[in-house]
Amino acid sequence: MKNVTATQAKLLAPMGQFVLANGLQNASLRPLAKAAGTSDRMLIYHFGSKDALLAAIMRCIADQMTAGLTATFAGQERMTAADLLRRVWEIAQTPATRPVMRVWLELTSMAARDGGATQDIAMGIADGFLAWTQVHLKDPELASLVLTHFEGLLVMQEAGRADIAEQSVVALSKSLGDS
Repeated sequence: MKNVTATQAKLLAPMGQFVLANGLQNASLRPLAKAAGTSDRMLIYHFGSKDALLAAIMRCIADQMTAGLTATFAGQERMTAADLLRRVWEIAQTPATRPVMRVWLELTSMAARDGGATQDIAMGIADGFLAWTQVHLKDPELASLVLTHFEGLLVMQEAGRADIAEQSVVALSKSLGDS
């Protein structure tokens, strides 16, 4: 993460784990401070505001996810859109990744409802995932298609329709072919 002090980084790790375990809805200052072993006033001192704290926590989680994906795909050639979508979808199904996906959906729902700072956080993370996707595709122009399709898969899965998500991965793979 850029522009994060050593103290902030030390605080962010346990708060990120708290958010992954409890969701954003339960991420008020006192529980976050308790998770980080500090006070709510010290969190405001180190991050400036609750919005800035939330942004830093979500960037930390997103950066960890991106780093994990980058390590998984290290040394591989650029992939077709269908292959990349299929591989990332498989990773999203793992027990370690599911909490990250749920928090991401919670953040995007909050952004849709509230706008403002929450939407700015979501936009920044989405831009990062889009850039990551572009780097790993044979045809980077298909990155927005892969990203938005992936988001739809997450929504269907969390709505209890994993069957529709799986059918969609197969259908998109067939329609994209070698793209």
